[in-house]
Amino acid sequence: MPCSVCNKMIDIPMAVESFYHTQLITEIKGSLYDFRELLREQILIELPKYVECNGNCAERRLIKKFMMDGDEAVPADTYFPFSHLKKEQ
Repeated sequence: MPCSVCNKMIDIPMAVESFYHTQLITEIKGSLYDFRELLREQILIELPKYVECNGNCAERRLIKKFMMDGDEAVPADTYFPFSHLKKEQ
């Protein structure tokens, strides 16, 4: 998978702990049952949404200036185009 920060390809360990699928025998056409698509789908579901090199990418320091820290105050002249919308609960 590509690193979420630097976009370099990295290998991540992954294991599908339990793969279980049932299929009616009447729905199986022929003498062989191909479950590759089902297994592929399960593997894609198990993949993490994002990964970083070694858990903390060294390139993160280069993009830190573009990220807002939780303690930083938002400048008063910042325009929020959807601020008038009410948040439904």
